[in-house]
Amino acid sequence: MNKTINQKISSLRATMKARGIDGYVIPSGDPHLSEYFFAHWAARAYFSGFTGSAGTLVVTTEMSGLWTDGRYYIQAAKQLDGTEITLFRAGETDCPKIFDFLRDNIPNGGRVALNGLIFSETALSNARETLAQNNIELCLDPSVVDDNWPDRPEEKYTEIYELTDDIAGLSRTQKLDQLRAKLAENGATATVIPGLDSIAWLLNMRAADIPGSPVFISFLYVSGSSAALFTESSRMPSSAADHLKESGIRLLPYESLTDYVAAIPTEEKLFCDPSALNGAVFSAIRSNPNLSVVNG
Repeated sequence: MNKTINQKISSLRATMKARGIDGYVIPSGDPHLSEYFFAHWAARAYFSGFTGSAGTLVVTTEMSGLWTDGRYYIQAAKQLDGTEITLFRAGETDCPKIFDFLRDNIPNGGRVALNGLIFSETALSNARETLAQNNIELCLDPSVVDDNWPDRPEEKYTEIYELTDDIAGLSRTQKLDQLRAKLAENGATATVIPGLDSIAWLLNMRAADIPGSPVFISFLYVSGSSAALFTESSRMPSSAADHLKESGIRLLPYESLTDYVAAIPTEEKLFCDPSALNGAVFSAIRSNPNLSVVNG
């Protein structure tokens, strides 16, 4: 039998209590900080019942709340009806910001947790600063959601196809050369690209992983002498994989990015936007003494 929303929240609280967590935050988003994404990442919708494209669920030991903007006030009110979740209208002047609310409603010295894969480094830094005002620790724990979502949908990948140079305008080699020149202008030697549209444009490749958008789930690492595409390789035609290799681009498993950047053996200065790159990848970059961030 399907669990009700209140039962799902109760299960979250039981896990939180067992791990000493006083508040848990579940936003809309995926590791690329996209507004539209696989159902696999729709944890906020699963645990709250609210299906709008933007919103954040907060669960504490005492209450739960859903923050969303003016596009969704009516929809959210209807979908939350009959649950314990309080609607917070984020566009209203009297609505507290999420981490201000947690700072003021979690005991001094408490712990707030979330999944660092779906928050930008900037958002995590701001959250830590706010919570520290009440000596509250912010910890990264995705398993609170993982352990309470037994029928979580699998990620589904579509076949990647290539655009010819005459359609794309420039070859991927030309585009990579332009990118490397721009990195050098900014004092950088490498970058991690999380934006799906940017990767599709740069590599002259398309797919249909996200409905209504011709992109494919991936990260791209580019340095002065090499590049690596992190994606599900089984949906890559052999001809496309060969063309990537000819362009000096390695094809690696999607989930291996953090291990890859943490182990880069040469000194690199990475141009990375902390507002666009998730906190888990940023943490892996900072763990590698060979890497420095020139604009973080």
